Amino acid sequence: MRFYVWTYSEADPSLAWIDELPDGIAERGYLLNEGAPCAGWFPADAALGISDEYGIKLPDAIPNTVLIHVVSDKLRKILDERSGASIELLPVTILDKKRRPDKRTYHVMNLLGSVACLDRSRSDFDASHIVKSQVARFRKLVLDEARIDPHAKLFRLADMPDLVLIREDLAAEIQAAMCTGMTFQRVEDHGSEYRDL
Repeated sequence: MRFYVWTYSEADPSLAWIDELPDGIAERGYLLNEGAPCAGWFPADAALGISDEYGIKLPDAIPNTVLIHVVSDKLRKILDERSGASIELLPVTILDKKRRPDKRTYHVMNLLGSVACLDRSRSDFDASHIVKSQVARFRKLVLDEARIDPHAKLFRLADMPDLVLIREDLAAEIQAAMCTGMTFQRVEDHGSEYRDL
């Protein structure tokens, strides 16, 4: 079964982006991309403002530069019902550029845990300077699919927990539902922009 990297594209300038985390989240925000439980500290009144540097159209998965996944209620329902993954869905209010709350329901999707399925011998990457067992950047990503549970449709990569992988059948369901904002990049293409550096 083919897997894709869940990512975001800057191809549509009309889309809203989030480029910072507010006080109350910023101090622990790194936990939102590590697969750690966050419901115990995540603020009940959390609000994320869209960036002045991008558009205003709110998609189903809001692109961002802070390594989190903010999903609409429509996308949340698909993930909740079809992914089979262990996910915390943390309610959040989206603020427009004038800092007015949007009426639509959004959640931070916090995938819990991770899967150790990186084929290190066939992948090409730079190790993190901070945590040597972690990957900082890929030039080539190769998965050892024998180490992936056959039921896994959505998970974090253990060697790089902010990287979310999605199985092709779930990606197809999301696309068929006309969800917007995210891009599903082929695993073999991930990191290609660094191959000539």
